[in-house]
Amino acid sequence: MLTPAAHGLEYFLSPLSEEAFFADCFDRRWVHVPAGERAKSNMFPVDALEEELRRRRPWDQKRDGAPTYLRLLRDGRVGKPVTSLNEVIAGCHEGMSLVLNSVHETVTEIAEACEVLERAFGVAASANVYFSPPRSQGFDVHVDTHDVFVIQTHGAKRWQIHPPQVFPAPKKHWLDGALELEVFNDIPDESEPETITLREGDVLYLPRGVPHAAESQDEASLHVTFGVDVLTWGEVLELCLRDTAIHRRALRAAVDPSWMLPGAEAQLAEGLRERVAELADAQLPRALERLRRSSASAVAPGALRALLRIEELDDETEIRMAKGVVTFGTHLGHHWLAVGAQKHRVPPRTRSYCQFVAERETFRVRDLPGDLPGDSRRVFVRWLLSKGLASLAEGRASS
Repeated sequence: MLTPAAHGLEYFLSPLSEEAFFADCFDRRWVHVPAGERAKSNMFPVDALEEELRRRRPWDQKRDGAPTYLRLLRDGRVGKPVTSLNEVIAGCHEGMSLVLNSVHETVTEIAEACEVLERAFGVAASANVYFSPPRSQGFDVHVDTHDVFVIQTHGAKRWQIHPPQVFPAPKKHWLDGALELEVFNDIPDESEPETITLREGDVLYLPRGVPHAAESQDEASLHVTFGVDVLTWGEVLELCLRDTAIHRRALRAAVDPSWMLPGAEAQLAEGLRERVAELADAQLPRALERLRRSSASAVAPGALRALLRIEELDDETEIRMAKGVVTFGTHLGHHWLAVGAQKHRVPPRTRSYCQFVAERETFRVRDLPGDLPGDSRRVFVRWLLSKGLASLAEGRASS
């Protein structure tokens, strides 16, 4: 049975191979992946949605008087705020669609699926749930500013997918004013959409910037949408530029006022070429290291459970490092161990331990190299567990 934790990206793509997806589809075109084995492992059935609503009570979580995690809407129009599960059910009975945001924060299997996407794409992923009663449409035709994986978990939904509009592959933080209106509202009426129907277990991949709309059929529909905020060349350039401006005087230098004069373009172009070359040569490693550190959660799954059993550690205990990229280095005379966005100063004598764990996903306590005295290996591993940087590989200490 396919699960995100056991099968990784295969869970989203099977029977399509990862190689075929990245070669032919990623950032290029949408693709509909039939259910196959996914039909046997429903990630989030209707009963799970009702249980999540009862337990989480998202209508109580408000900002500026409006719920932050729950919306009811129809044809792109948001309904009035709800204050109870009864009002949610009544709204759905009246034909409103339900949107429950950020379910990756509270549903374990969906959180594991987001971690799979974060490891595969190197960026943050999130998930929302969409429930629609029969013959209902929540949103009008629109585009997203992140890539999307949709998994249908109940019923069927018909999707209309239009050709990319005049500003393909947008990123939201680049849009403002008239340009944002152009991207989100100026989808040509004459464009002829392709129509597909997602059934339970089917997956739809949509690159950002592809206009689409979805409508349930003769039965209610439930699907989970995973958003992947993919990294663009423009963002890499922005990161390198920011680091270079901090560390290189050439980019902090003022531009000669002659740039205002006619014919100054050639001089400006030459100056830019020199500085762009310096961006790639000098600052790319620093920028990529920061991206890797911040791309995924740095808290190991099972870290809290591991703390409850920390006294049971022995030399045979298997340890799993957190999923964020682990790096070890020296800066300003101090040694640092970084896991994802977390950065911790460590004693110089633990250098061999830190270098060892930075290169492995799992290890046993006895495998830590070096000849430090006494119980140093267990002390170091207890420190990793206490910071949430590692957990027990099997959720328990080995006997």
